[in-house]
Amino acid sequence: MASPEQTSAPQAPEWFGSAARGIAFFPVMMSAYAVFYAAWWPFAWGYIGAGAFALVVVLAVAFVARGVAQIRHASSFPNNPNAEDQRLGKAMGLLNSVTHPTWMLGSIVLLVFGQAGGCCR
Repeated sequence: MASPEQTSAPQAPEWFGSAARGIAFFPVMMSAYAVFYAAWWPFAWGYIGAGAFALVVVLAVAFVARGVAQIRHASSFPNNPNAEDQRLGKAMGLLNSVTHPTWMLGSIVLLVFGQAGGCCR
């Protein structure tokens, strides 16, 4: 039978739930970036690049699994966002929604037109 300590909500400072929720998704996001960055390796380096890319994909899957566990763990704490948290969240959402698609599409366009610099020539 579970003790009362095991069935109650985790104890943490009031700000912890908001902070944990704010950073818990980073392993998932960074895994996607790692796969995107490493996608050209097989084309540039052949079998060695393909092996390195496969390693990145395996690590990305592990980091995504860990990130999902972190997200679930963070959701077990109460979320008490303040006005500053909400302002920063909106500002970062706007920044990311504009900049990330821009540089990703820009990278793809440069690759398509052969202007990718020294990486793929």
